[in-house]
Amino acid sequence: MNSLKTLSILLFVSIFASCGKSDSDTSFKCKIDGTAYEADGLLAYGIKDDSNLIFYGVKGDGSSQQSILVWIPATAKAGDTFTDKSDFRIDFTDASQKTFSTHLSDKATGKVTLKTLSSTTATGTFEAVIYDLDTHTTSKKITSGTFDIAFR
Repeated sequence: MNSLKTLSILLFVSIFASCGKSDSDTSFKCKIDGTAYEADGLLAYGIKDDSNLIFYGVKGDGSSQQSILVWIPATAKAGDTFTDKSDFRIDFTDASQKTFSTHLSDKATGKVTLKTLSSTTATGTFEAVIYDLDTHTTSKKITSGTFDIAFR
């Protein structure tokens, strides 16, 4: 009877351990101009298409919603680092719906590192100095960025 109980526990643990990352295990964190930004659960996720891997972190709801999107090529592999703006993009939309980006600004800089990648999950880091898309004069600094997401 004791061995049956042990076998049952081992079977349960092995099945549980083999399950993929659930939405409740996901996270997307960084600091924007020194202020903590965090999205988790259903609001931290990734999407794959033919051209891109896109990592999302959405915070708040309604009129206070903010979002960060990190784009890298769909051909990326675990261990790849992107510093050339033609190979990555980081967008931040604040609560007033003003968008800042590495896209279309000569002054913007950044880096994205893809640490792990599977068919269902990805982890990595990011940082950037991004500029508003309207005038390219106002900047935001993103530091200590991390994502640990499941693809939808």
